[in-house]
Amino acid sequence: KEADRVIAVSNATKEDIVNYLKMPEDKIKVIYEAADPMFIPQGNSYIESIKNKYKIYGEYLLAVGTGPRKNLDRVIRAYEALKPKYKGLKLVVAGKGKLAEARGVIRVEEFEIKELAALYSGAKALVYPSLYEGFGLPIVEAFACSCPVVTSNISSMPEVAADAAILIDPSDVESIV
Repeated sequence: KEADRVIAVSNATKEDIVNYLKMPEDKIKVIYEAADPMFIPQGNSYIESIKNKYKIYGEYLLAVGTGPRKNLDRVIRAYEALKPKYKGLKLVVAGKGKLAEARGVIRVEEFEIKELAALYSGAKALVYPSLYEGFGLPIVEAFACSCPVVTSNISSMPEVAADAAILIDPSDVESIV
């Protein structure tokens, strides 16, 4: 209430601040986040070395983050629906946390940030059907690494992805597929 100005990372976050904290809109300035400059397309030899390190063989989809709002249960169900059509396709989940077990899912829990750039660079797509994000930095990181993105059509994700991603309904497994 005493602040002269509040910075929000997206218009979606700005709306949340206005609606839930009852702050006047004119006090809020949106300043978008950016990917760290190290998120750039990585070379094939480095990508292959990281894939070997984490025992990722063949093509894969990437999911980043494991918290409840990351919607991994539906990501796994969508992946399982895709497996019969795309034999050999794996799902790589980068991040610590509980995760339902499924065949073909590879966990990468401990990694250096540069390795994440290689994971984005080698992925067929980032699958990021989050249920809520203030911004959605993995979307921008994936774009910076030339990785296609499938993300939610709610919260800040459409704002961040604009027309550069496939937008899906995160509550619908078929939409994620």
